[in-house]
Amino acid sequence: MVQHTGPGTQIEEIRSLLKQLEGHLDRLDPVASEFASSGAPSAEDRVAQVTEFAASVGGALDISQVLDRALTALLPIAGAERAFLTLRDSDKTFVDRLRASNQADGNAWIYQKIARLVVDRVFEHGQMVLLDDVSQQADIAEEAAAYDVPLSSLLALPLREGDRLDGVLYFDRSDGVPFPRRDLKLFQALGQIITRAGQAVRSMAEQTARRQNLELLNKLYQAISRTLELDQLLDQVAAITMDVTQSERAFILLMNNGQLRFGAGRDHGGPLNAQASREISRSVCQKVLQTQEGVYVLDTASDEEFSSKLSVVSLKLNSVVAVPLKGQQGLSGILYIDAKSTAMQSLEKEMAILTNIANVASLAIDNARLYRQATTDGLTSLYVRSFFMVRMEEEANRSARYGRMFSLLVLDIDHFKRFNDTYGHQTGDEVIKLVAHIIKRAIRQGLDIPGRYGGEELVLMLPETNADGAMIVAERIRQNIENTPLPGPNGESLRVTVSVGVGVFPVHGGTATQLFERADQALYHSKQNGRNRCSLAAVPPPTA
Repeated sequence: MVQHTGPGTQIEEIRSLLKQLEGHLDRLDPVASEFASSGAPSAEDRVAQVTEFAASVGGALDISQVLDRALTALLPIAGAERAFLTLRDSDKTFVDRLRASNQADGNAWIYQKIARLVVDRVFEHGQMVLLDDVSQQADIAEEAAAYDVPLSSLLALPLREGDRLDGVLYFDRSDGVPFPRRDLKLFQALGQIITRAGQAVRSMAEQTARRQNLELLNKLYQAISRTLELDQLLDQVAAITMDVTQSERAFILLMNNGQLRFGAGRDHGGPLNAQASREISRSVCQKVLQTQEGVYVLDTASDEEFSSKLSVVSLKLNSVVAVPLKGQQGLSGILYIDAKSTAMQSLEKEMAILTNIANVASLAIDNARLYRQATTDGLTSLYVRSFFMVRMEEEANRSARYGRMFSLLVLDIDHFKRFNDTYGHQTGDEVIKLVAHIIKRAIRQGLDIPGRYGGEELVLMLPETNADGAMIVAERIRQNIENTPLPGPNGESLRVTVSVGVGVFPVHGGTATQLFERADQALYHSKQNGRNRCSLAAVPPPTA
């Protein structure tokens, strides 16, 4: 494991390297006259050059700046015609640059190709490559000759951080002059300065990423603290996961009776429906269920386990990540993301934050499920009577304060007792579930409030809705129920109808209790006039 130090520590290390380098250059005094006679810089000039080099490279803000600044300064220091530098940007990513003393040289791409050939050899063997005469190295000489470019000598140094190879520094010349061996220590010191600078900018990038991730986690905490509605919560988790990762899609899959079910989904276009969740990697999800650990497939083509999986191949998925959602009762679901492009290749450094999101989401899902159990009816998933009446009181107070109106629908299943007596209570339950399902399909998510008042009587509150709007909704629900056959226990088709009463606040009642009474009276009117109809409450006479 590579230990990352802070930028301050690395600056001190660079200064220490400079002191060592000054000592090394001081020892070059006996050959100073040789430097002067050959046109080489003096030891003092070297110190000045390297001091300026360290200051410039040490002030870089990212890997690209390290490369650009290093190469600009390296050419005159090394006396090279070209310099090539490749440096680690992340655990799997390297960035490289070629710089030539003659910027107009049209053969730069050829020299870069040759440099890459040498650099790859350094990465393979981990050793320096020093060629005083390139013609003695057949493959490199042939490459240069193939493109008719002069190349006489080259030097490639490995850049190490501990035991890890962090990059390669390469120089070459075409003038027949080899790189002096007396300068190797100088080049190695320069390489160490580059390595430290690269480590510093990576550390800063990681600190910035951690800060951004903490901000996103804080955003998630704030979002989930504002709602205990499970559907809203899951959508928020999917949306924030999309913000954090470079994925193209995010899904929340929840365990239900031992099976994974769609909870929420997002792509760059917005929310997804359950149909979209069919196009995910089932093999990755199955691996998470088996191991209860995260599965990170950042490049499916090179992953032996998943490269041939039917779901991966047929969906053309390039990257897939799935982490478990572990609740108080065990595995509660899976947080899943994928991409068909190569956009997620840098996601490996984001795994910790993704796991943190899963942990936060798991806790929130547990809370939301407990809330749902306490506030919703087990058969219909509609709100229970007590909770519905509390919400209705709140809506009445809000509407009175701001001069708004809302509507209340009270629905009763026609001849419900006949279903129970003729087909049994199980069929009766199916009738109630059918009506509840149609009501839920008709509402505005996150705004309208559906509930089960008791037995076969259901209710629906429509905020910001007047009488005309409420009657349209009521009639649509009534027609949909009438036109939806229910399979009977013996294969027959059962016809279900409802009667509906509609009341509007404050027109038909100035309190929640009064409004419910008026809507219930309107329901009674529907029953008395043939059932399977909707009736609007009568406006009460003015009080004296």
